[in-house]
Amino acid sequence: MAVTGSSLQSLGESGVYDPKRTALAAFVYFQIGLTVFRFLLFRWAWKLALWTWFLWRVSRLDLHLLPGHPDRDGGLGRLEGVHERFTPLVAAISVLECSAMVEAFSSGTFATSDAYLLLALVLLLEAAVVFGPLLVFIDKLCVGRLKGMAVYSSLASRYVAGFEAKWTSGRSPEDEKLLGTPDLQSLADLANSFSVVRSMRWITIGPRLLTMMAMAALVPFSPLLLFKYPLAELAQKLIQHLVGM
Repeated sequence: MAVTGSSLQSLGESGVYDPKRTALAAFVYFQIGLTVFRFLLFRWAWKLALWTWFLWRVSRLDLHLLPGHPDRDGGLGRLEGVHERFTPLVAAISVLECSAMVEAFSSGTFATSDAYLLLALVLLLEAAVVFGPLLVFIDKLCVGRLKGMAVYSSLASRYVAGFEAKWTSGRSPEDEKLLGTPDLQSLADLANSFSVVRSMRWITIGPRLLTMMAMAALVPFSPLLLFKYPLAELAQKLIQHLVGM
């Protein structure tokens, strides 16, 4: 059923007069359901537009990014927490598209083999809606990573040169033992810090955000598998495998 439309008709079919449209259910659907739906839709769109504008304004500032920050985003990792709030929006888009595709499959106006392209387009749209605003920091993060690599490489070179001059040149200090010296731990800590700088991301999208958005986008489409693999057929095959018949 076309959710945002103005008539009770299946996708791909022509609208015909339905006397049931004057019933209470139709009145609630058109006058209340669609009104609330459109309000929520435009509310989410407005919030996303404001957030995108805010991020763009922030990205134009002279940001002092920290390449050694453990979030691997130069200190911008908190933005991922904000974008996790858009998970319900992604799930809602998937639910709407799934319901529309189910209606089209049931009416025979859309083949199940054609769903892959539409599914890819929906996922691409959701990725652009959610991850698009974060792309404004690409230039800042790339420049910050290059500067951080240069600074930490220089720092590592100075420290390693001093470490080798002290411990590997054959002139170790007699009043200090190699076993238990804090210089070794400092060298390991420096290596960890350099690894953090080298793995600094060019976009503020971490594994947690990707996982949450992928689940919110794909899980609502799982009922579509029943059109290709009917539940009764799956149960029959399972029983056959269990009993060996």
